[in-house]
Amino acid sequence: MKPAGHIHDGAQTPCKCEIKKRDQLAKDKKRLKKELQGLDEGFFDEIEDLKYALQQSAKLNKEYEKALRRTCKQFGVPYPMSSDDVRDDNLDSRLDFC
Repeated sequence: MKPAGHIHDGAQTPCKCEIKKRDQLAKDKKRLKKELQGLDEGFFDEIEDLKYALQQSAKLNKEYEKALRRTCKQFGVPYPMSSDDVRDDNLDSRLDFC
């Protein structure tokens, strides 16, 4: 069995595979830092703004769902979607009742 490194002057030096892995990690780190430099200062603020807007939109959608359920009940019309349908991506085909 080959040791992970070899002993030289009382210190363990890395083997070729460890050096190769270290070099690859260094390249990856350099590439990722370069990618991060491409982001402007407001990027993460914009992400937070989008996150907040999405949360507000979800709340508003819940209120619209409640209003639609009340309206359907008031006029004796069956509610067109189950809660599982609301989560599906393909809602357009089911919204033809409007």
